[in-house]
Amino acid sequence: MPFIARLGSRGGELVSPGQVDAENKLYCPECGGEMGIRDGDGKKRHFWHTEKLGGADGHECDGVGRETAESEIHSRVKAYAVEALADRFVSLDTKRNGEEIPVEVAETSSKSDYRRADAMAEFEAENRLFGRGLAVEIQHRHEEKNIPRVSADFIEAGYTVLWIDTADVETQREFPDIDLALQSEQFVSYTPYNWSEIEVLNDFAAEEWFQLEEDWQLEDPFPNCTHEFQQQGSIAMCALCETKYRWHDPSKRPAFEETCGFEFDTRVNGERPDFPDSPEPHIHHWFSIEQNPDSADPRYKTSVQRKRCGKCRASKVIDSDGNSIIDHTEKDIYEIKTGLMRRQEHCDHNWHRYEERCTLCDLPRSDIDKDFSGGWF
Repeated sequence: MPFIARLGSRGGELVSPGQVDAENKLYCPECGGEMGIRDGDGKKRHFWHTEKLGGADGHECDGVGRETAESEIHSRVKAYAVEALADRFVSLDTKRNGEEIPVEVAETSSKSDYRRADAMAEFEAENRLFGRGLAVEIQHRHEEKNIPRVSADFIEAGYTVLWIDTADVETQREFPDIDLALQSEQFVSYTPYNWSEIEVLNDFAAEEWFQLEEDWQLEDPFPNCTHEFQQQGSIAMCALCETKYRWHDPSKRPAFEETCGFEFDTRVNGERPDFPDSPEPHIHHWFSIEQNPDSADPRYKTSVQRKRCGKCRASKVIDSDGNSIIDHTEKDIYEIKTGLMRRQEHCDHNWHRYEERCTLCDLPRSDIDKDFSGGWF
């Protein structure tokens, strides 16, 4: 029984029985003869030859050639799926039941506006077990559907999704029972009441299903680093290991780019608080703190930068050499000092006539009180 034909002309698009009506002009993709549609008599809806290209009525084509063999198998299993869904939900009011049914997924994190279910039963009212409907996706060995992303889209849209491999149907010579397939570990399936989008995506090894730009990866190159990511322009970078970070929305996972070299030294005091409600790593967004107006220290260091994170309230102090401390202990920010700042604070300072920094501690002379009259040598 043929399950694939060309619509409208001998060069038309390939269609399956569930996509067309008896009034459509249909042609065999192999011999070019005209075809019609049959169903009933205990047989699944299928195409049949009304003529051979030479004109012999009722002649069956010898078979499906290489050009359409893959599509033929896929279309046959889709036809089985539509029939199985109709039998399973015969007692429910269905709004749509058939092949290639579009589902709007624009509200999900997918880049697609629609997903077309290979076969679907969509209900008039939301079902407490299956949600808005049951989508059956047919996976063939030469197809490259992104199972985690497609499944997550259906779940976010409120539909149950069941994946069927054509090899299982071909081996068993029948479509599996819908309820048993949903409960079996042999088949991949997800229901909107038991799974969220992120849980579906986390059920797969993301590296096997998602491709990133060159040099970016989903595996953390420095997993032992506690990562103090901070926004730097359009990217975020760890202040400790200088790994770049951005959120990879299709997989709902962090993506990393390894860099080399450490320009400045950063030390961390205390532990950063957890943010369990967010799957994304925390990114510090620093804003500057005004200089201490009450300081009476004549050697008050104006080149020192003091910042505070607007999200986690961590403090950050950067000395004149660019080295920094990130503090999570809620210590007074004016008491946080790097090793260089402590050395500069207790240095007697020697100034060379042609140098702008102390020859002992490297303190910029501009950080000293403007009326400073220290010795030259």
